[in-house]
Order: sequence, then C-alpha cells, then structure tokens
Amino acid sequence: MNIGVLIYPGAQRSAVDGLTDLFLTANRISMERGSPGAAPLTISHWQVSVETSSVEKCFATDDCQSQLTALIVPPCLEDQGSGTHDFEILDWIKRQHRGGAVTCSICAGAFLLAQAGLLAGRLATTHWALREQFSALYPDVHLDTDKLIIEDGDIITTGGVM
Repeated sequence: MNIGVLIYPGAQRSAVDGLTDLFLTANRISMERGSPGAAPLTISHWQVSVETSSVEKCFATDDCQSQLTALIVPPCLEDQGSGTHDFEILDWIKRQHRGGAVTCSICAGAFLLAQAGLLAGRLATTHWALREQFSALYPDVHLDTDKLIIEDGDIITTGGVM
C-alpha cells in the first residue's frame, strides 16, 4: 500500500510529519508481530517542484509508484484552505483519485478536494468553525460538520485535526 501525503502551500507540516511517524510506527509494530501476509506501507510526500512546476515525490520510505493507493491532504493554517491553489496541484489530486486512490482530507484539506471538484454532490466534513466559509464557497457539497469522519465511498473527510 502506497500512502501519499500532499505538501501544498500552507500545509500544516506537523500533520505531514505526524502522519508519517504514525504510519512508520504501524509498519514497525506490524513487522515485529510478524503479521501473516503483512507488507510494509510505503509512505511518500508529494509537492510542486520548483524546477518542473509539476507535482513530484520529495520523500519516500521505499520505492513507490506514482499512482497512490491512498492520498491524504493535510490541514492548512494560513488561509484556512480557501485560497486558490495551482492547477498542477488540483489536477494531480484529480488524477490520483481517477487512478483509484482513496482520497482523504483532514480538516481544512477538504477545501482542496472541493476546489478540485471531488466533493460536488457528496457528503463531507471539515472543521466546524469553517462551516459557513466552506458552504459559501462550495454549496454543491453536502456538508455535515457534526460528524468527525465521513467516508463517502472513495473519499474520506475528517473534521478538526482527526
């Protein structure tokens, strides 16, 4: 399983690093217990390259394919996720999703999924304090900020810092 974490302008680095530590710890525990058929997770970070202006891998725990099994969009703190993001980032998110990646957001990361058009007509959540702002920008998303985690098929959104 290849889990990618997107680093985008304003992304909360503590969330990126915390998720990475969490998955590395899960790998270690799984390998120590010798779980039958368990294979280590590959954790990778992706960001827009200054040289090529395309989204590229900038960190990986092992060799990994460019098509992810799961993509996680972490929260941001700078503009609360409502800023306009580069076409390259949004297009890359859509390509990962079309390629089969379960696409996930944490808190304000839902703004990127909505901006990419992946949440239109779907049930989603984000931080409760962002409800009015999110709903004004993306009225076609069925937002329920009373739920901490919403799994809508191949899209998972979380509120707060879940």
